Amino acid sequence: MSRRFAPIPLPLALALLLAGPASGQELLRWKFTEGDSHRFELSQEQVISATVAEQDVSTSTQQSIAMTWDVLSVEEDGSARLSQTIDRVKVLQKTPFVEISYDSAAEAGEEAPSGPSAMLKQVVDALIGFRVVLVMTPRGEVRDVELPEETLERLRSAGPAAAALQNLSTPEGIDRMISQATLVLPERPVEAGASWSRTAELPTPQGELTLTSTFSYEGLQDNLATIGLTLTVDAIRPNADAPFRLEVGDQAGSGSYSFDPALGVLRSSRVSQSLTFLITVMDQQYSSEAESTTTLTLIDP
Repeated sequence: MSRRFAPIPLPLALALLLAGPASGQELLRWKFTEGDSHRFELSQEQVISATVAEQDVSTSTQQSIAMTWDVLSVEEDGSARLSQTIDRVKVLQKTPFVEISYDSAAEAGEEAPSGPSAMLKQVVDALIGFRVVLVMTPRGEVRDVELPEETLERLRSAGPAAAALQNLSTPEGIDRMISQATLVLPERPVEAGASWSRTAELPTPQGELTLTSTFSYEGLQDNLATIGLTLTVDAIRPNADAPFRLEVGDQAGSGSYSFDPALGVLRSSRVSQSLTFLITVMDQQYSSEAESTTTLTLIDP
């Protein structure tokens, strides 16, 4: 017995085809307009502690980076070619032996830093004006990273201090760093309770981390999308010339993002992480703990 279906009226069919996300769902996307400019401030506080020769040793670092994102052009699919430039860097580091600090925006005429702070100045000065060109998709994925010749020359001019910038000296290193710092949005419209994840390789001084970020959409509050974050370090691979073996011990990582769906831009984020490394050297095992809090704030929407 054959079945007969009543045809759908053309106006209704068009309405179904053109309908947006279902009620309660949000399609979250970065939005770019050629000529737009945004200023962000990235701040991080980190404490690394270890026990050496039965003594507790810790190093704390506070750093703040002001940067500008300029939209150079926008492609048909909404992806943007961006220029990201570092405008200011402020660093304070305390160890059991010395305290060093430097602010690239220090007033002219102030006493020049000396000793270890002078070395820090050399590194920071190499970062000021550091410019990277890249493509970011409407979901926040990063591709086609370029290091202009002026940027490479700035790194070369830093001399031995450039070793501290090794993760910034190649397109691959830049790609990984920016991808890790950027909020990647879900592929489809989501409603409260939905989650998505991504795995990235992150270069660190200890080695390369395999890091899984799991995001959860918590809904709209004051017209801002709130997104939660859980971080998990899956593995760590020491640098090839490292004279030790590294393992991941206890860990915890969480955070939150405030995303503006109307403007299509990240308003703020806060990510906290604690991680214990187990270090084996010549059959002797030591532990090192790292705790960090990183915030990103949109200064000029």
